[in-house]
Amino acid sequence: MKTCTRCLERLPDASFYKRGGSRKDRSSVCQDCKREVVAEYNDKRRSAGQISYSSRQYHTTRYEVLSAYSDGVPACACCGERLLEFLSIDHVDGGGSLDRMSGSIYGRLKRLGFPPGFRVLCHCCNQSLGAYGYCPHGGVKPSLHSFRARVKMPAHLFGNYVESLRSLFRQLERDGAAAVLAIRRTLGRNGGAR
Repeated sequence: MKTCTRCLERLPDASFYKRGGSRKDRSSVCQDCKREVVAEYNDKRRSAGQISYSSRQYHTTRYEVLSAYSDGVPACACCGERLLEFLSIDHVDGGGSLDRMSGSIYGRLKRLGFPPGFRVLCHCCNQSLGAYGYCPHGGVKPSLHSFRARVKMPAHLFGNYVESLRSLFRQLERDGAAAVLAIRRTLGRNGGAR
């Protein structure tokens, strides 16, 4: 016999869930009380708008949010990827790590009426933008300021770096293949890969 720490009833050992590796080690709360605790926890999460990743409601909400941010058909804003498993929400102005700490973003965006400042990207494009400040697909414009923050480049050097990149891009647009050769020569002269 054992006493439940929640309802304070004295019950047989079989009324308590097993805990740990030992047959004798049992939960301190009886099975009925444990079910009530779990139900209260789930109700609290549902009322707060947090939904389980495995629930049908989560996938439905996710699809609605992805559709809303990509004009009806969920697709990556950069490369056009349409497989739902590959798509995610991107914070246009950053701040995703703080947002992830507060639960499911999909339920929150739906509750708030799909506020601006978000877009749909595939995980590859989103990861590239987060890590390097640009996407190799070229569908989303590079963020040079996020690149500067990542490499911790001093502002006076960053301005020179940005200007040299802009001139290289202008040359590339103007001259095409000849500009690629000039860029390769520049990289080779400065110790970059050939």
